[in-house]
Amino acid sequence: MPEKTSTLVFLPRNEKRESETGDSILATAIKAGINLGQHCGGNGRCGKCRIRVVSGRCSEAGEREKSVLHETDLDSGTRLACQTFP
Repeated sequence: MPEKTSTLVFLPRNEKRESETGDSILATAIKAGINLGQHCGGNGRCGKCRIRVVSGRCSEAGEREKSVLHETDLDSGTRLACQTFP
């Protein structure tokens, strides 16, 4: 059985899901049946899986996110679900 790492809450549905070690937020959403829009297949190129992290900790933004998202977006907690790990 995979190790659970974090509880994610998807708003506005207020749906709680446990993430598995190594899963991105997008992977956890897909397993929960939540469509966040991954038009590039989760490669961090299209920017369609934008989310806003409102609390908790997650991975630092990488170069792919920085090339897609504006600095003010990153500062406000906007991230790409496919590139963000709890």
